[in-house]
Amino acid sequence: MAESKAHRKHIRQALNDENLQIALNRAESAYRAAREAAILHQVRSVSEFVPCLQVRSLKTSDRSHALIQRTGAELVEMACCDECCGFAGSFTFKQPGVSSAILNRKLVHIEQTGAQIVATDCPGCIMQLQSGLLDRCAIEVRHTAELIADVLEK
Repeated sequence: MAESKAHRKHIRQALNDENLQIALNRAESAYRAAREAAILHQVRSVSEFVPCLQVRSLKTSDRSHALIQRTGAELVEMACCDECCGFAGSFTFKQPGVSSAILNRKLVHIEQTGAQIVATDCPGCIMQLQSGLLDRCAIEVRHTAELIADVLEK
């Protein structure tokens, strides 16, 4: 009798654990569905900054533009989108005053877009723009590949 009572208690506990797991799974599924719906309906505005290397050396400035459009983001044009941000490799260290002036002009153009995100394909430019925007505003700086990855993860 004590054995069957312990067995029933074990079964009740297992059922409670199973029900808890079912409830957790349902809650997690509902959370994922709500998150996916929010992501799908979230219109992000993106402004493109075309780095010097892409314009002058690679001559591929149109490629990133097309990729950003394919993410479904609202593409906001930036004035002088293909002008240097002032990073230019070691230039930012050799000529910090000139680099800073170039960066400030670029930051004004970025802010004027009103975009939530500025996308570029140069890691150096990303660092330069992030450091410049850090204390100015909440515009996010992302690599174009990150925007594509966001879409693929949906």
